[in-house]
Amino acid sequence: MSLINVTGEKDIELTNLEAHVGLCRQRQKSLESKINELAEQDRAYKKIIFRACIALLTGTLSGITALIIHLSGKLP
Repeated sequence: MSLINVTGEKDIELTNLEAHVGLCRQRQKSLESKINELAEQDRAYKKIIFRACIALLTGTLSGITALIIHLSGKLP
C-alpha cells in the first residue's frame, strides 16, 4: 500500500477531490484488510476452543468409563 505524502501549507485532500477519493479508497482497502485478518483470527480461535472442548469431553468420558468398569469389579 502506498501513501501520498504532500508537504505544503494546504492539505491536498482538502483542495483536490480526486486526491480525496483516492486516499479514501486506500483507507477503505486498508480497513477491509484489517477486518479480514481479524475475522480469520476469530475463526482460528473458535477452532482451537472447539477442539479443546472435544478433548476435554473425550477425556472426561474415558475417565468415567474407566471408573465405572473399575467399580463394577472387571478391572483389578
